[in-house]
Amino acid sequence: MNHLTFLDKIKDICQPEFIGKEMALVNDIRRMSLDNVRGEYSDMVIILFVRSGYMHIKIDNEICHVSAREILLCRPGHRLYNPSYSEDFVGYALILSMRYGQSIINVAGNIWNFIMDIDSAPVIPLPAESSDLLNSYYNLITQEVLHHSDNIYLDEVISSIIRALLYSLINDLRHVEQSDRLGGMDKIDTTKFKGSTQSLALFHKFIEILINERCTERKIGYYAMRLCVSPKYLSTVCKQVSNRTAHEWITDALVNGIENHLRYSEKSIKEIAIHYGFTTLSFFSKFVKEHLGASPTELRRKK
Repeated sequence: MNHLTFLDKIKDICQPEFIGKEMALVNDIRRMSLDNVRGEYSDMVIILFVRSGYMHIKIDNEICHVSAREILLCRPGHRLYNPSYSEDFVGYALILSMRYGQSIINVAGNIWNFIMDIDSAPVIPLPAESSDLLNSYYNLITQEVLHHSDNIYLDEVISSIIRALLYSLINDLRHVEQSDRLGGMDKIDTTKFKGSTQSLALFHKFIEILINERCTERKIGYYAMRLCVSPKYLSTVCKQVSNRTAHEWITDALVNGIENHLRYSEKSIKEIAIHYGFTTLSFFSKFVKEHLGASPTELRRKK
């Protein structure tokens, strides 16, 4: 198991203009050591925005060409390497942990389906107005970082702007998915996916249960029973499709829900522990400390 923190991984890749606990902003892609983005970084989403010029880069063994007003979306578990840039290239990057993205985008599981599906066309053109809007969001984030660095609520402000940026991006991607990106096809081309169409469908249903039903169950067997498969088969499919185990997905969903409850709900710590099926407060506290780096009481104080 990879025990590197998000901060450790970011330091391998770049020195960002802003870095939070689980997100980072980089004003110049050319300063990123993209060759260091290896497959074991299975909990990171990297979004590269090209403002002008173009870049060539490999994702796994395929060469991608990314031009102005296009983005490259690299989902977890894939390798970026061998970048080259035109002389007039300008581009920036947004790097998120999967858990962070999940925590600030409280939408149905379809977005996670889309993140998995994006492998078939990771380079996505955007309409001029959409590209300008995303650039405006990014400029706003940059201004907040530069001029309000002493704001005690800076992380919350940045998260709110990123949430707006991602919702706009998701909306644009859905439109692109239905038109130019698919070249008129009615269905996403799954020939480049890891695993069969049946495996992908099962994985998507699993993720939808986790997201839509606010995951409170820690045992894989519960989800396997819901999906009418064996726990072993569900685990195999998750690893095959996403390069992550079913246990890792379940844990991420649990941790996200627990953190949101501790920070934002009016429930007591005991009530939250019971809600998530923990039989004792000590077991709950140990779980929270292990996965969030602070005790439930410490997280509650940060409300």
